[in-house]
Amino acid sequence: MALLKDRVAIITGAAGGLGKATAQLLAREGAAVIINDIMLEGLQQTADEIRAQGGRVRAVGGAVGTMEMGQQLRDTAVAEFGRVDILVNVAGNLRDRMSWNMTEEEWDDVIRVHLKGTFANIRAVLPNMRQQSYGRIINFTSRSGMLGNVGQCNYAAAKAGILGLTRTLAKELERYGITINAISPSAVTAMTMTIPAAVTARNTEQGVGGSSFSPGTPEQVVPLVVYLAGENAGAITGTTWGFDGKTITLWSNPQPLRVLVSDGGWSVEEITLQLPTLITSP
Repeated sequence: MALLKDRVAIITGAAGGLGKATAQLLAREGAAVIINDIMLEGLQQTADEIRAQGGRVRAVGGAVGTMEMGQQLRDTAVAEFGRVDILVNVAGNLRDRMSWNMTEEEWDDVIRVHLKGTFANIRAVLPNMRQQSYGRIINFTSRSGMLGNVGQCNYAAAKAGILGLTRTLAKELERYGITINAISPSAVTAMTMTIPAAVTARNTEQGVGGSSFSPGTPEQVVPLVVYLAGENAGAITGTTWGFDGKTITLWSNPQPLRVLVSDGGWSVEEITLQLPTLITSP
């Protein structure tokens, strides 16, 4: 039996890569899908391929990052298929540049697509999900948002913001039967192919997030999306997952590492003397 039979899903960034693979697998598992992208030719190709496999699909072209687009996606889902159960925020872009050279446009563009786009889409579907006491929201984040990355201050800030948004909304929405989780994927896509070879080599050497940095294909990564979008994941919310198609990583939420307490308060001199011990302690 299809895992997502009679469910309705919205997927952004579906013209290629992770978004396309997500839409295709959700459709194969029985969901009707609303797909979105600014790349209209690729978006139509995704829709055609889903229909050819017997899936139910409606394509909505345009850029995410506005409340209007979020509402349009929600309205299309309801008009075409009667409800909205699943939202997968995949759409993204890169405008990499060192911070001292980054323009306002480059900063705003990345924040708009990733962070505002994620919120705008969530905001649009929440009234429906709350009314039906059911919803599954999956956001895409990145190691850059958790650990930082040279040349990506805009992207890292946006992806870190998505983590804060995910954790906060998990607390707000749990009472309504709505789960929200984040995935930090490692997959070879058109966007990740722009990452300099030196950065990839460093990630491989450091083995960040697993035994090695070994990106998989989009098709290998998206089964985790389907699981989190299903009924079996109803007890999982506010979590961050890494996945490269082979290794599944559960990332911890930030928590205190070490503390120093002075009941009488702290002077600058005392802080100067004691604070370094927090860094050097084992």
